[in-house]
Amino acid sequence: MTATQDRDQLHGLVWSMRAERDRALLCDLGAKVGTPVLFLKGAFAEPVLYGNRGLRTGCDIDVLIDPAAFVAFEREVLALGWLRREFPTHPVTNRLLREWMYAGRDGHIDLDLHRQLAQPPWYHIDTKGCLARAVRYEAGQTTVWSLCPEDQVLFTAAHYANHAFTIDAKHFEDTVRLAQTQRINWRAVHARARQGGLGVALALLLDALGARGVEVPLGQRPLAGVDHFRKTLAEHLVRATPRGFVRGRELPSPWDALATNVLVSTRPAALVRFVVEYAGLRLLDHGHRFFWGGR
Repeated sequence: MTATQDRDQLHGLVWSMRAERDRALLCDLGAKVGTPVLFLKGAFAEPVLYGNRGLRTGCDIDVLIDPAAFVAFEREVLALGWLRREFPTHPVTNRLLREWMYAGRDGHIDLDLHRQLAQPPWYHIDTKGCLARAVRYEAGQTTVWSLCPEDQVLFTAAHYANHAFTIDAKHFEDTVRLAQTQRINWRAVHARARQGGLGVALALLLDALGARGVEVPLGQRPLAGVDHFRKTLAEHLVRATPRGFVRGRELPSPWDALATNVLVSTRPAALVRFVVEYAGLRLLDHGHRFFWGGR
């Protein structure tokens, strides 16, 4: 093992121990304010899928909680030393974001606090349903509450779609391991994807899993009609590979995200809703800054 590998392993083990401590603190906060706390991505995968060996680190801890407890949970998070990150030019939008981000202080890892998992109005995953279907995973001496296997797959598709398929392959690798170790009801995954406008995003994910050699019953079932046309067009921008996704072409920001979402989302009138909501939020942001100076 090289010095770099030794250093990376040590960093991973330190992150894993800090994440375990922060998971316990956040679970205590959830019990205090009356919400389940579901851990996502690295905070779930490192103990459950990688054996708590420091092999799956992350830049933050992602959690999903009940939206009704969001404000109360945030107060407790701030009291423990996390610091809210906001966009000063978007005071109204900050309050309505599907996730709030916090810088870790006093030894804490950075935190992403989710009340929704998919980016509206393009996609939707029912938070209440995810909380109701949550699973307790046992990983040695560690217990982690997280999404059920079907919602894990759906969230992976949404996560890549949320970011226009430009993020790294860590979450994809998690899903490969998940599919190899957990029993998944693929029919339920397809049904929830259709309900949330994620049919094309899921199809792209299943293509990547299939290319990796993961057996996905019903996974290669072709999309029909307009959805098939959307996927064909989307594949000019994003290509599924055995290692995740490769962008074949990227447009200048912010048009790239807009074009990708227009092609991938199958929610009715999503583009119209986006234009109306975007215009409304920008107007409110500018009005708030004009009258109250962004406070």
